[in-house]
Amino acid sequence: MKYLFSIFLSLIVLASEAKELTSFDFDIPSVGKFRECISQINCTPTQNCNSFYKKKRDTRNCKKCIMKNPLGANCIAYSNDPYCETAKAAQNAAYQFAEATAKLDCERAKVSGRIQCESKKIHELAICESKKKDEIAAAQGLTQELLKYIELSKGKKFSQVNDSVSEYMKIHLDLSNLHELNFYNVANGENVIDRGLMYFSPDVFINRKSIPNLGLLQSGHVLFVKNFVYVPRSHDLIVEDAIRASIFMSFYRLLGIDGVAQISTSSSFGLKEQVENRATRLCDRLYNLRVEFSCADRLELH
Repeated sequence: MKYLFSIFLSLIVLASEAKELTSFDFDIPSVGKFRECISQINCTPTQNCNSFYKKKRDTRNCKKCIMKNPLGANCIAYSNDPYCETAKAAQNAAYQFAEATAKLDCERAKVSGRIQCESKKIHELAICESKKKDEIAAAQGLTQELLKYIELSKGKKFSQVNDSVSEYMKIHLDLSNLHELNFYNVANGENVIDRGLMYFSPDVFINRKSIPNLGLLQSGHVLFVKNFVYVPRSHDLIVEDAIRASIFMSFYRLLGIDGVAQISTSSSFGLKEQVENRATRLCDRLYNLRVEFSCADRLELH
């Protein structure tokens, strides 16, 4: 009973691990079309020019006694001292002028600071957009090669995963896209990248600058392009190849063909390593289940 319960838990964990990628569970590298050129700089001025400094006012008392009480020392009549009032008014005018000048200088500094900040912001965004454009351009060759493979593959003879294998993998690994995979035997030997396109069309132009980048989408001499799998005739396909193909296809769906090309050429993300790690985890779990099917089994196609 305890053993059966352990198997049940393993199946639950395996299903959650293996489920076809439908969302990003990793940080997408900020390259190419995924580079977001949004500045975090806030150019809103923070100075409060209305309270730039303490307001000064001349509050002297300019009242002058003009008649004292003859029976005491108290003053019974007052008058404003004109000289005092004049001096007081002059002093307050000077204070107000200084205040207005300081406020004007503060406002000018705010405008100048904002202009400089916006200029820096525009410069940073321009650099970001330039990098983004360069990264997209750098991946253009690989994007075109991938599209060539897809276009030339249409209508050509291909094989698919055996229905029973596909159903088995769907049940145990929750990989529901295996039936969409198309397998092509395209080359003699292991040079599937160099000979793949010539297999479909001998006259097709091969951008050899893109060949090293195509290698980033190759595993075990097998090349994965969207739902197309290109296999050298000398390579015996195993179940793990189908798992890799399924994971690669999920990445293509999530990132797009151009996104896969840009990430492969402009970052150290290691798309192939991501696929290999996921495939290894699934195979390990499949092995631990002790079912009759393993990743090392020969892949049945029809």
